Formats: sequence, C-alpha cells, structure tokens
Amino acid sequence: MSLGSNLQHFLTKMINGIDIVTAQSNIIVLWSVWFHRNLFIWKGTAASPTHMIQTADNFLQHWVERTEGAPNVVNDFRASWSRPELSVLKCNVDAATFSNADCTSFTTVLRDHDGQFIRGLSGFVDTILEP
Repeated sequence: MSLGSNLQHFLTKMINGIDIVTAQSNIIVLWSVWFHRNLFIWKGTAASPTHMIQTADNFLQHWVERTEGAPNVVNDFRASWSRPELSVLKCNVDAATFSNADCTSFTTVLRDHDGQFIRGLSGFVDTILEP
C-alpha cells in the first residue's frame, strides 16, 4: 500500500462517524502540526505542542467566524493539469474572495515537467483583491 493510500485511510478513519465540529478540529490540528513542522525545517522556529493546539484553535475560530452564513458554492467542472515543456516549471494559481468576510485566500503550486511538486504556498489577506 502506498503512503498516499495510508494517509487517505488514516484521514478517512479519523473523521468518519464523528460530528463536523470534531472533524474540523482534528483536521486543523493536523494542519497546525504540519505548518509548525515546516516552520521548524525551513526557518528553525520551534513551537511547543500547546502552541500548535492554540494556533489550530485560533485558526478554526477565525475561519468559522469568517465563513458563518457564507453561501456554499459547488463548482461543477473538472480541472486537468497539462505538462510544461522539458526543463520548464509550471506554476498553477487559484484564489477566492469572500466579500462577506472582506478577505481573499490563495494557493500556488509549482511543478516540473514530470509533474513533481517543487514548492507550494497558500495563505489569505484581510482585503478583497481584484483580478
């Protein structure tokens, strides 16, 4: 079984059969551990487990406040990735604005011609950015 399958199995087991609030909390804690791991590896910044949990709680609370009452949007399309030329990197970008929360979120993924992940970035800004 591949690592991806193990992770998918783990996440599925972790959130199946529990209420949405607990599932959100579990996922955000995992995100916080991953985020702080990256800070440690790339910037040498260490954080305590308590700080990681507090970061997750603050993020989740902020997210719930910002998205409460927001309409659910479902996109009915399938995106596909096309390979760049040999020795060329491709950067895919996506963003969403939330007028009710006056913020914009974004994600970028950089891949090589084989589709191998090079680097990614995601975040949000407290303003609405226009295209």
